[in-house]
Amino acid sequence: MRYQKLATLDVQIDDAIAWISFSDAPTEHSSELALEELTTVVQQLELDVTISVVVFQSRHPDIFNAQIGGSSCQQLDGKFNVRNEYAYQDFKALLTRIGQLPQVTIARVEGIARYGGHELAMACDSCIAARGKARFMPMETAMAGLQQSDARDSLASIYFGAFGRDYGVGQVALGNRDYGADQAEYLGMVQRALDPHEMGPYVEETATRMAQSHSAKVASMLSHVISPAGAAAVSLA
Repeated sequence: MRYQKLATLDVQIDDAIAWISFSDAPTEHSSELALEELTTVVQQLELDVTISVVVFQSRHPDIFNAQIGGSSCQQLDGKFNVRNEYAYQDFKALLTRIGQLPQVTIARVEGIARYGGHELAMACDSCIAARGKARFMPMETAMAGLQQSDARDSLASIYFGAFGRDYGVGQVALGNRDYGADQAEYLGMVQRALDPHEMGPYVEETATRMAQSHSAKVASMLSHVISPAGAAAVSLA
């Protein structure tokens, strides 16, 4: 299957692995386009039987993703509010579809992953973060959208699935503060916290190993059984 050139994403296929890199300069105005383009790529991946592993990463040295989902919120008086209900729901639906992809999905986080970027990382089967570079922050408690029942359901499916611990939501989502790779690993949110120089070799070796074996399909099946949203953490060690 051929993946066309996109403005906010770069898709490279190599030996059954799809490397999806976010653009170098994420900006607020590109949020809607980023959502549209990522949705298109996910639609293709859902039908692409030649891909076993999908890796989400960024070409920006300091930001994992600051585009996806940004247009659905606005900041007023220091508080975030849902601005476009349809865009917000489209973003939530996209996260579910990413979690349910037939491939194993890996988030390679080497920068800031706040709000939409944070939820995108949590929707993946596994998240690997770089010490001293990765910064996480959930979006729900800073948004009025949490008051809606569907937002609460989404919050529970993502965080309980990712953490596997009852206090994950309380300590992270309700805390509404940034946290780094080591704390994320302690909470069970990321599977590995690595030094920056270890990130590339580890992710490449892991993705290649899984693509060359049946473990990709098994891990993907397990993640969907454990969490209806496909947000369960899969150990890649």
